Amino acid sequence: MQSLALDIVNDATVFVVDYLPIVLAVAFLIALMMWILALVSRYFEYLKMLESPWLDRDTLDFIHKVLQAIWVSFIAIATLILLQFRVPEIREGLIQFFKRVPTLFFVIFVIFVAAVLVRSLHRFASYLRGDLKVKPRRIAPPRTLSFTELFLKYLIYAIAGVVAFVGGIGALPPEDKQYKDVVFTHIAVPEPAVVLGFVVAIVAIFVASRFVDSVFEDMKRRGTKFTPRVIEELKSTAKYAVYAVGAVVMFILAVDLILSGEQLLVFTVAVILVVLVAALIGFDVLRNGLAGVTLMLANPFDVGDRIRIGDGPEGTVESTGLMMTQVRTVGGELINFSNTELLKKDVLNYSRSPTGVMVVNMSLPFSIGQQTVHAAMLEAAQKTHGVEQKPPPQVLSKDVRGSTIAYQLVTHTKDVLRTEEIKSELIANLQSIFTREDISPVVSES
Repeated sequence: MQSLALDIVNDATVFVVDYLPIVLAVAFLIALMMWILALVSRYFEYLKMLESPWLDRDTLDFIHKVLQAIWVSFIAIATLILLQFRVPEIREGLIQFFKRVPTLFFVIFVIFVAAVLVRSLHRFASYLRGDLKVKPRRIAPPRTLSFTELFLKYLIYAIAGVVAFVGGIGALPPEDKQYKDVVFTHIAVPEPAVVLGFVVAIVAIFVASRFVDSVFEDMKRRGTKFTPRVIEELKSTAKYAVYAVGAVVMFILAVDLILSGEQLLVFTVAVILVVLVAALIGFDVLRNGLAGVTLMLANPFDVGDRIRIGDGPEGTVESTGLMMTQVRTVGGELINFSNTELLKKDVLNYSRSPTGVMVVNMSLPFSIGQQTVHAAMLEAAQKTHGVEQKPPPQVLSKDVRGSTIAYQLVTHTKDVLRTEEIKSELIANLQSIFTREDISPVVSES
């Protein structure tokens, strides 16, 4: 019994001497970790209460979770460091791990920065669109902003992926030389001229984009024939063209790193052919856009004008664009006209005319005296609200058709936006007076 008790005491002494300091150190690290995590959580809750054009709650949550994971990983590594003093196997594993920590840290850091940049970019785009409580001085064009955001998003991810892969491989220890050789033997060092070309292309895209902004903003201030909405569409189209040309140039420069001179020439010719085929396929779209610009320069109508297109119904212009023009008829139907179609038809703009003309054609029996017909028609015109007396209404005998005479009542109104309603009232007055005078039209057309 005394021997057993002595063994237990010896084992306890060995445990206390060998492992108790490690257990206490791990407990201290865990307590420190919990305190720091609580402190960081309170700080992030404070940041979420602030309205920022760059960071929203989701982005802050993402950063918070990543920092928590890093801190927990740090505590786990610190625990392993303490244990390696008693367990040699752990020591060897930690040595191999720490040799590759730079690679791991670099890859995680690059991907983390890219994710935060993309999230911040989305938040800033919402700010520029005016979706936040904090408003910008000027709301950005939605379509241009969406295209720019999408372009920058994938550009950031592409750059981050390349940098993380190449940088991570380069940070590997000498033991992993075979992996470095496999990667870097297939990566050519770019010539200074190519690097300079990339820099010049990026600067040129930025300068051209700013130039487009300044030109179209100047057009707004000068009060040209173009409406602000049309100017924004033209500016968006011009910026798309700048970005597209810049992307093609940078793509060719990137291909130049891989292909030789003859291969690059063949590739460039193939790209040009593809672009020409795409242009032919999209010829109708291009023609519509040019027709839209022509209409804007001619300025035959504005949004809100009452117009008639060709032999179609009258309507009010709802919107104008580079491709389509929307007209709402008197009956409430919304009709979309392609701009090429509008260029082929006559456009009658009632809103820009000093007076609108209303014509009622009617055929009456030959036996009814012209004075009776003229008096009845003129009386109907006088009773109709909106019909102008200067110039006075006219009744014309236009033609003889068998046993009937074709009459035409010509009236004018200054309220061109109510032409249909006024004409309807005029026809109702004609019906009332003709009924009273016992006049029955043979043929009625309006």
